[in-house]
Amino acid sequence: MEAAMPEWDHCAAGATQADATGCRGRKAERYSRCVAHLEQPELADFLATLSAAADVDFRGVTFDEPLLGRILDAVKAPTDGKPVFGTADFTEAQFTGFTPLRGVEFRSEATFDGARFDGSVDFSRSVFRAGASFAHSVFEGEGSVVFHEATFEGGVQFWDAEFSHGIGIVGARFDGYAQFSGARFRGETYFQGLSFADSVEFEHVTFEGAMYLLHSEVSGFMSFAQATFLEHVVIGPVSGADHLEMVRATFRAPSEVTASARRITYTDVRLEEPAVLEASSPAVELDGAVLLQPLTVASRPAVESRAEAGGFGTAAIVSLARVDAAMLFLHEVDLRRCSFSRARHLDQIRIEGECLFAQPPYATGRGNVWPFHWTQRKVLAEEGLWRARRGPRRGRPGWLASVEAEESGATPGAATIEILYRNLRKALEDGKDEPGAADFYYGEMEMRRHSRGWRTTERWLLQAYWLLSGYGLRAARALGWLSVAMFITILLMMGYGLPDASPAQRATGTVPAGGGKVTFTIDKDDPKNPTGHRFTGERLEKALTVTLNSVVFRSSGQDLTTAGTYIEMASRFSEPVLLGFAALAVRGRVKRGS
Repeated sequence: MEAAMPEWDHCAAGATQADATGCRGRKAERYSRCVAHLEQPELADFLATLSAAADVDFRGVTFDEPLLGRILDAVKAPTDGKPVFGTADFTEAQFTGFTPLRGVEFRSEATFDGARFDGSVDFSRSVFRAGASFAHSVFEGEGSVVFHEATFEGGVQFWDAEFSHGIGIVGARFDGYAQFSGARFRGETYFQGLSFADSVEFEHVTFEGAMYLLHSEVSGFMSFAQATFLEHVVIGPVSGADHLEMVRATFRAPSEVTASARRITYTDVRLEEPAVLEASSPAVELDGAVLLQPLTVASRPAVESRAEAGGFGTAAIVSLARVDAAMLFLHEVDLRRCSFSRARHLDQIRIEGECLFAQPPYATGRGNVWPFHWTQRKVLAEEGLWRARRGPRRGRPGWLASVEAEESGATPGAATIEILYRNLRKALEDGKDEPGAADFYYGEMEMRRHSRGWRTTERWLLQAYWLLSGYGLRAARALGWLSVAMFITILLMMGYGLPDASPAQRATGTVPAGGGKVTFTIDKDDPKNPTGHRFTGERLEKALTVTLNSVVFRSSGQDLTTAGTYIEMASRFSEPVLLGFAALAVRGRVKRGS
C-alpha cells in the first residue's frame, strides 16, 4: 500500500514512478532538498544559520550518526558546549545506526511522533523543558534505548510507541504528565529511581520481556489499567502515589508489587502465576480479581517507618467482592472496613499474622437506663453495617465509627452475614487459630439468633444460650450467672430448704415374754419446716455446703425439707451446666492448634 503524501513540503528525492513520494524529509529553509540530501556546500551554509536554542523542523528526515552529529555541533551553547534546541520537530524522522542525543537540552516542545530509531538511542541527561512526544515512535534494531537521568519538565508522551529491545530509564525526573499508553515493550524494561511529580499512565501497555520499576516516587496516580505482562514483573517500592491502578491488567508470569498509595486497585486483575502485593494504603480493592495462582497481600515490612512507607500505614483491604478466596493469603493487613460479601470459597482463605478486624463500640453512649457495653470481639464490616442500619439497636452511636458504611449498595441480611462468619471461622480453624475462630463463631451465632423470629423455638434456645454464657465463649458471664444461682440457692435453702432442727431418731420394738431376741425399728421424724430464725450463721454454713456440693453433682447428705429437696435437685441440674459453660469458654480462649 502506497504511503500517504506528507503534510509538509517534502524533499521528494529519489521519487520514481512506483514511488512518487520519494524522500519524505521536509525541505530545508531556502533549499529544495532536506538536510539529508543537501550537497556539502549547501549543508555547510545551512548549518551556519543554526545556533544554540534554534528552532528546527526536521520532519520526515533520515539521519545517520554523522549528520546528526554535525547538527548537534551547530546548536551547541558557547558557555558549556551542550547542544540546545528551541522548538524541535522530528515527526516521522528516521534515525539509522546509533542516535547520540545524550545531554541535549530542548527548551521548547520536542516532537518525535512516528519517528523510527533503527539502532541504539541515548537520551541520557537530556533535558526537555516543555512537552515531549514520542507517540507512535518505533525503537528497533539490536541496541537499547536509554534515558538515564533525563529530565522532563513538561509532559511526555509515548503513546503506541514500540520498543523492540530493552529500554532503561534510571534516575529520570518527570515534572509533568507521563504517558506510555498503548506502548509495546518487546525486550527488558528497566526503570529505577524515577520521580513523577504528576501522574504516569501505562494503560493498554504490553510488556513482552521482564519489567522492573524500582525505587520510584509518584505524586499523582500510576495506572497499569488493561496492561499485559508476559514475563517476570517487579514493581516497587513505589511511594507517595494517590492511586495505583491495575484494573483489568493481566499477569502471565510471577509478579511482585510493593507500593504506598492512598488507594490501590486490583479490580478484575487476572493473575495466572503466583503474585505478591506488599502495600501501605488505607484502601486496597481486589474486586473481581481472577486468581489462578496464589496471591499474597501483606503490609509493607514492619522495619520500614511510616514516613518511608509514604505515611499510609498498613494495607487496609476494603473489598473482596467476586474474588475466589481459595488462592488468597492475607498477612498482617487491616480488615476493619473489608467487605467479604459475594466472595467465593471464603472457607479456604488464609488469614495469618496480626490482621486487624473491627471492634464493637465499647458503650452505647448516653441516655441508657442501665450501663451497657458490647462484647469486644472481631467484627466483620457487614455486621457493623447491618447493626447501624437494620439491627435491633440501630441508630445507637458507635457502630458507624468503627465500620465505615458505604452509602451505596444494599446492606446484607443477618442470614447472609451468618454464612460469612461460618466460612471465615472454618478458615481460621483449618489454620489452627482456634482463639481467632472463636470470635467468628460468636458472630455466627449472633447473626443466627437475629435471623430467627421470636415465634420459633430455636430463637428462644439461642437467646438463652447467649444470655447465660455468650454461646459458651464468655466465661465471666457464665460464672456471673453461676454466682447468682448459688446465691439464690443459698437463700432458698436458708429460708425453706433446711429443717428447723435435725430430726430425732426413734427405736421401737417388742420384748418377747420370757426373754428372747429383741427386734428394734429405727425411724426418723420428718424434717420440719423452719419457723424461727432462718438466716443464721449455722444455717448459712449448711446451705453453702449443700450448694457447693450441688455444683459438682454431689449430694451433701444434709437433711432437707421437701422444698429443700426440690431446690437441691434444681441446683444440681442448673449450676453444673453453668460451670461447664465457663470451662468451655476458658478452653476456647486458651486453646492453640497443635
